[in-house]
Amino acid sequence: MCRTKQYTVICTRDGIELGRDVFSEPLNAHGYFGPIDKDKAAKDVFDRLNLYEIADLDECDFWIEPGNKI
Repeated sequence: MCRTKQYTVICTRDGIELGRDVFSEPLNAHGYFGPIDKDKAAKDVFDRLNLYEIADLDECDFWIEPGNKI
């Protein structure tokens, strides 16, 4: 059984893609996948892409493929 669910999270600012990465979320305590933790996904991807020199987290929009804004 799969123990994590993976999402491709895309970071954009002013409609321009700054980067994308995979965010993995584990099963919850009840053995189910809950709704994605949007704040954690955005922060984790922003940190891994190390976008601090070109953008602020608050300036960016984050999307989960296939185009759902979080």
